[in-house]
Amino acid sequence: MKTAIHIQLPSGKKRDTLDRTIEKLSYHKKWQQISVAVAYSSLAGVARLDEVVRAANPNASFRWLLGLDDYITHPAAIEFCQEGKNSEVRVYASRNPIARFHPKVVLFESELGEGSSSMTIGSANLTYAALNRNCEAISILDAQSQDDRVTMRSRFESLWRLGRIPTPHLISEYKDKFDALRASRGFLLSSERDRKAKLGPVFQSDVAIINPGSATVCWIEVGKNTAKGRELEVKGEQARFFGLEPTGGTPEWREFRVSNGTVVRMRLKYRRSNSMWRLQLNVNVPEVAYGLRPLVDGRLARSPYVAVFERIPGSPVFCLSFLREDAPRFEGIRRLSEKSGTVGSTLARRYGWH
Repeated sequence: MKTAIHIQLPSGKKRDTLDRTIEKLSYHKKWQQISVAVAYSSLAGVARLDEVVRAANPNASFRWLLGLDDYITHPAAIEFCQEGKNSEVRVYASRNPIARFHPKVVLFESELGEGSSSMTIGSANLTYAALNRNCEAISILDAQSQDDRVTMRSRFESLWRLGRIPTPHLISEYKDKFDALRASRGFLLSSERDRKAKLGPVFQSDVAIINPGSATVCWIEVGKNTAKGRELEVKGEQARFFGLEPTGGTPEWREFRVSNGTVVRMRLKYRRSNSMWRLQLNVNVPEVAYGLRPLVDGRLARSPYVAVFERIPGSPVFCLSFLREDAPRFEGIRRLSEKSGTVGSTLARRYGWH
């Protein structure tokens, strides 16, 4: 068995991060099954691992064993894993009050050959900070034979057997306790104050506690949208709201109920040059026909509108409305997103969900 040691120093250099190390492993091997046993997980952490692996192999399967001790793991992280494609989820809480479930193990497997298994073991939990900022130390084990593969699998199975399938009642009780303790856990997660001071992608912090795939509302500032106002860019992490893979795919169509009550079918396509989806707007949307960006001195200026998408219960159709950035209704929407830690930004616009 080949062993490498990786030390992540808090230098801020992307090339030295655990995140980048896992990304390289995934692109090189295109893993088919990933098995995770980790003490503490954030929504951003599980979303990042899922994204990295599926960017190389969209059909990869996951087994997630997430720890519940101390009410630190995000309920939304558990939910995210449950909703994932080809995913099986178990949870574990220590029965001994003076002991903790504390492993940080990820097993990567494929069928490309006898040595095609790797395992990471070390200090890093499954959070964005652990993958990118914290001072961490891990060992990376690479199987060199079938015996090595069997050993790795058997060691992981000893952890997997501890877990149980999370019931809705268990998750509900856990969430209540997590919410009650959340305010006192700022030292464990990124603070909301720091998050507001420097926006960026939502999942580049551990503040977010609502999974975009199950959010009820998402919004995007129109800003200086592309194609002379005919396309709206959707950040990869936010694309999950529409049931899209954050790392791309073939164009897909969605239906939207617009302000005049009609349902308009519009296409979303992925642009690899900036890793964003684009919603191709058309003149069947009244606000688009009227013009989302004002004409100032013969040029299109920045739009004062925000596109707000809402789920319609029991329907695949989304409700689409355009609100002014200074509208009281949008102010309420923005505040709810801030409370959930789900306001992000690109270079051109802010976005969010809740």
